[in-house]
Amino acid sequence: MASPHNLRPLAEAMNRRAWAGIPEPRDALTRAAATDMDEAAHRSQERWLIARRQRLAEAIRDTIDFPAGFHRHRYFRLLTGSLAITPEEAVSELDRMIRRQRLRIKSGHWSAKNGPHLPSLVEAKTFARWFRRNGAKAWMREAA
Repeated sequence: MASPHNLRPLAEAMNRRAWAGIPEPRDALTRAAATDMDEAAHRSQERWLIARRQRLAEAIRDTIDFPAGFHRHRYFRLLTGSLAITPEEAVSELDRMIRRQRLRIKSGHWSAKNGPHLPSLVEAKTFARWFRRNGAKAWMREAA
């Protein structure tokens, strides 16, 4: 499962950002254990980023081959009506949903646990943004 891109620095940066408020352990034994746990977390985050990249690449390739599938793609199941008419509409609706979900999480609202998973919304937004920028060119190339 080798990736042509090195995602390790991104994984470490994401983890460091998430752990920003956690104080460093003071004793040597705890520091050693924390170092091992950090390394395991970095590897896990890197694997998740590689899998996410592969999922997005596969979804983009499939949608280029079958453009009509964009509107009913699994990434848009969470949208109101589960149908994205254009990539612009999908991006704006996903932005709205991401803002609302972050507010729910920040406020500790009970619906944050049952609502859409934030990373899946961000992944769907990445998919829609790719097609907003490159979809017309890709579909024209396929049609030719």
